[in-house]
Amino acid sequence: RIGGDHDHARPVAPVPVAFKSRLTPALETTPSEVACELKELGDLELVLVTSRYARSAKLWRGLMAKYHYLGEPKACGAQLRYLLRCERFGILGALSFRSGSLALKAREEWIGWSAKARRANLALVVQNDRFLIVPSVKVPNLASHVLGKGLARLVLDWQDRYGVRPVLAETFIDPDYAGTC
Repeated sequence: RIGGDHDHARPVAPVPVAFKSRLTPALETTPSEVACELKELGDLELVLVTSRYARSAKLWRGLMAKYHYLGEPKACGAQLRYLLRCERFGILGALSFRSGSLALKAREEWIGWSAKARRANLALVVQNDRFLIVPSVKVPNLASHVLGKGLARLVLDWQDRYGVRPVLAETFIDPDYAGTC
C-alpha cells in the first residue's frame, strides 16, 4: 500500500521463486555403469573443491544430494571436499572432511586425553563426514584405494588451508548401513 495509514497495511504475499535443481551438473558427468578392475580405471585424481561457488562444488553437492544416504551436509566450520575423477570414466565419487567432533567419550578414552588435552589438541583431528562412490560403479578395492589417497592428500591440503597438520582422522558409520570398504 502506498501512502496513507500504514498501521492498516495488509501483508504482501511472498513472490514464488523458480527452483533450479543443483543435480544437473553431477548427472551429466557421472558414468552410467562401470564394472572393471581397479587398474583398468587409469589415473584416478582427487580434485579439491576450492570454492562453494565453483562448478566442482555444484557437482559435489549434486552427487551427495542424489546418491548419499545422508544427503548433502550443512557447510559449517573447517572442511575440505573432493571429487573423485577417473581419466577414463569421469566423476566416480566424492568425499569430504571437516573438523573433528568437539567431544567423544570413546575417542578421548582411546587416545587417553584429559579434557584439557582434548581442548589443546582437537585442531589435529579431522572427520571424514561424507564418502561416496556412485552406485553404478562396481570396482573391487576402489573405496579403500580412494580413502587412502584422500587421507594422504588431506594432510597437506588441510595444512595449506588451515595451517594445521592433522594427525588423526575419525569417521562414523551407521550400523544399519550396508556400505563396506
